[in-house]
Amino acid sequence: MRIRITTTFVLAAALSLDAAAANAQGARSTTRIPVSKDAPGEVMPPRVDTVTLTVYRTDTLRVPGPTRVDTVTTTVTRYDTTRVETLPGGLARVGGFYFGLGLGETNAHQSIRSGQTAGFTAQAQIGWQGVTAPLGLRFDANYARFGEEPVTSALAAHPDVLNLSADAKLGLTFLNRMFSYPRFGLYAIGGPTYTRYKALRITQNVNGIETVVTPTDGAWHDKVGFNVGGGAGLGWGRAELFVESRYFAMTPDNASSRASQIPIIIGLNWY
Repeated sequence: MRIRITTTFVLAAALSLDAAAANAQGARSTTRIPVSKDAPGEVMPPRVDTVTLTVYRTDTLRVPGPTRVDTVTTTVTRYDTTRVETLPGGLARVGGFYFGLGLGETNAHQSIRSGQTAGFTAQAQIGWQGVTAPLGLRFDANYARFGEEPVTSALAAHPDVLNLSADAKLGLTFLNRMFSYPRFGLYAIGGPTYTRYKALRITQNVNGIETVVTPTDGAWHDKVGFNVGGGAGLGWGRAELFVESRYFAMTPDNASSRASQIPIIIGLNWY
């Protein structure tokens, strides 16, 4: 009888240990778990961590015959390997389509500098910016109304300029790493501009003499030019506060040189 009990006990213990070993063998996991970290610095290489879990398991065996209970305690050690990746701090940014509005001041330069003074400007824009891609697209309409010099105020009405631009917007990621706040960044912007203007005072070279003239027809005139500039954005939630300045350039008919405008705008984008 003792031999039978001992045999049964050994067999049950062997089965229990075999099951525990099988559990240990099947518990190994290599699932990749991405973990994002709002770090503005460089992207760190993936780090592999191994987590060791020790599980204590108690099995109770009841052997036929006289009332007797044997308790077998087994220890199962399981190893889980996780892959921890540090992602760019830019992932904290909000991306996708956005629209924005802005207001500011604009100044006239080169062949339109002498005929008008600084005025106000307003801007509306729509665009797309990826979360991680530094390059985005933007379309904007910029309206400017300049002031008048006293000596040219009688020539015509207030000068008006409308700039329609299709721009590429490039995030300056190599500079953004200097800032600890991941939603603050610098950018460059530029592209072609279609300009409509009316009543602009234009400096012309007539027989070697610089003369300020203005179209007297009161109509809108059209030119194709370009713009280039840059700015900074500070985001929170789904909004972004931006400040930017650009150089708009085109050459009016019969002007002695290129005409340019430099607005400084502050506004908001909503994603």
